[in-house]
Amino acid sequence: MKEFSHPTFPTIHIQLLNKQDHTEMIQQFVSENHAHLTNNAVALTAAEVLNELLDFVPSQNSTRDKNLYGIFDNQKLIGLIDWITNTPTEGTALIREFTLEPSYFEAGLALPLYHALEQMAHETDAEKITVALEASKANMIAFWQEQGFEKEVEQANTISLTKNI
Repeated sequence: MKEFSHPTFPTIHIQLLNKQDHTEMIQQFVSENHAHLTNNAVALTAAEVLNELLDFVPSQNSTRDKNLYGIFDNQKLIGLIDWITNTPTEGTALIREFTLEPSYFEAGLALPLYHALEQMAHETDAEKITVALEASKANMIAFWQEQGFEKEVEQANTISLTKNI
């Protein structure tokens, strides 16, 4: 992801995270924000969420398709984006996680971050973006629908929303 900048949020930046250097920081964020993680359709412990964020790659993908981004306000981790390219099909980018501390979401940071993701999708030749959410997360579903995403699949506790870009 290219450099993120927005005049309303001058101290916010995005950084690619890796397991070797950032596990402790991610673990702390997950512990503090476990209830707000968007893709927690099954009741997972904070440790299980951490393992999913760090290690999950769909079987048809390789680790090079997975990118875990940290959203920072100065040096404080305030959010995570788990982005996997070419899944479930080539040309589709999957957002497995898009979470911010609630105060930043309420301040409107989610929208410019989403615009940065859409730009990244264009730059990586993605034709479609999919996001899977817990069905009970009505505010997140509404956010994605406001960005032009449409319900594609609804199963038990999960809703998949997709947007052609």
